[in-house]
Amino acid sequence: MSAFISVALDDRILLMSDTAVIDGEGRLCALSGKTVRWNTPPMAVAVRGVIGDMSDFLKRKIIPAVGKAITFDDALDRVRAALKWSWPQRNGGIIILAGIRANGRPVQYVVTTGQTSLDVTPLALHEMGNLVVCGDLDEGGLKEAGLDLASLSRDPIRYGPSFFQAFRRPAPYSWSKGKPFVGVGGQLQLTTITAAGCEWRTIAYWPDWLEQPIDPKRRFVPVL
Repeated sequence: MSAFISVALDDRILLMSDTAVIDGEGRLCALSGKTVRWNTPPMAVAVRGVIGDMSDFLKRKIIPAVGKAITFDDALDRVRAALKWSWPQRNGGIIILAGIRANGRPVQYVVTTGQTSLDVTPLALHEMGNLVVCGDLDEGGLKEAGLDLASLSRDPIRYGPSFFQAFRRPAPYSWSKGKPFVGVGGQLQLTTITAAGCEWRTIAYWPDWLEQPIDPKRRFVPVL
């Protein structure tokens, strides 16, 4: 399932996502980046959901639309047009489109591909605020983990890994028949989006084992 966090600052966007891919039994079966990046237009797209369904949706709808765009607003218009000819997925996912407008303003939009935890209309772009957090964690979980959104907004690189650590808790998914799995792990990738384009690097990783269920007790290791 994975997770992502995106923070819009004055002149840039910091987008974090993990790389874990789990199978139907909750085992880590692969590591794969969940973020697609462009320099023209300066933007990135990250996903949370069933990897096969989300990859197919990106390949058919999002990537072709963005690939023809020159500006971020042009990309949004082309994505809106592609969404008009889409059908909701059985296992809905969440996609964030983060980019820099021609006037230099960072903006973020979210689209869901079906029913999700977000109470928004599927297959439509929804403009978001400066902070977007998408993972298995509620307000009670935040307090239990000693985390707060204000700190994340102020210093996302410092506090982001701790949020992803908190996302590593067993949760049931629509496709898991009620069984709780951990769907976050592998590497934590940071994408920085500015008017000049995108840069990315790995800022942390978890010592997870392939072909084994993800152990939520394993702590992240910072990459210096």
